Amino acid sequence: MTAALAFFALLAQPAPRQPAPRQPAPRQPTLKVPFRLESDAKVDRASVAVRINGKAVRLQRLLGPSDGLVLLVISDLTGDIAAADAARQALTAALAPLPPTVFTSLLRAQDGLTALTNPSSNRDALRTAFDTIPVTGYAGLLDTLETAGALADALSHKAAVRTAILYITDSLISNYRTDYTNPVVNSSDAGDLSRRFPEGLIREKMAQLQRAIRARHTPLFILHLRYQTDRLNDAYQTGLLDLATATAGDAAFCRTIADVPDNLNALLTAAQALHFAEVEAPGSKAEGDIAIDAGGVSVKHRAHYTRPRSR
Repeated sequence: MTAALAFFALLAQPAPRQPAPRQPAPRQPTLKVPFRLESDAKVDRASVAVRINGKAVRLQRLLGPSDGLVLLVISDLTGDIAAADAARQALTAALAPLPPTVFTSLLRAQDGLTALTNPSSNRDALRTAFDTIPVTGYAGLLDTLETAGALADALSHKAAVRTAILYITDSLISNYRTDYTNPVVNSSDAGDLSRRFPEGLIREKMAQLQRAIRARHTPLFILHLRYQTDRLNDAYQTGLLDLATATAGDAAFCRTIADVPDNLNALLTAAQALHFAEVEAPGSKAEGDIAIDAGGVSVKHRAHYTRPRSR
């Protein structure tokens, strides 16, 4: 009986506490730094060094032209039928010879960003969708830029691919829902600053977008079909160029319809030539400066970043 009581007493005792499972260490945020070589030279992982805020960071992976590319083609066509037709013909011709490692998707910028085709190496679906896009509505480039960047970045996080955004636009600054023309506030006051700086709202918007894209790593390319010379559109076009080059992308402005094919081909060539250096985001600083050494080869790269959050 005593032995039986002792047995039940042992069963009644609480089980020894098991050690808590070890929690995995939080993943170190990574930063993808896009860059383009300014020559036909080739680089490999051993020849690329990245410094952030002057400190060397470990290169985890290097993606180059032989790796996959997801290209988001975004239509922002608002009214120039002739220019739109030229862009359609040029895009059809330019996409045909792209290798199957380039996956293209078509989106539309009017009234919010809308996806029309999924990323695919089949060009027919994109061509068909682009041919039927209505050329009307308000300009949407500035309003969809942040959303497009977030979408492209999300795609690159799901697979080891490069990403790029290509806007095809005929938009003028006067064709946005928001009035960026900075109308004169006090028409009776000759000293009203809005008279002297009519492009002030445009520059303010561009500065806002510059800050926003520092948190994104996907390069931006812009094909503008209608180059304008007036003061407001000059400020707008300069702002678009600054946005694109800040991401290691580029912008091209067509003075005539005949310029469309060559400008489009140049942008697509630049997008295909992109490299992505994936590195650990250093320290706790929220922002920083980037420098890249590609074995002495001159490169174009994004110069600033905002530290990404842990994923």
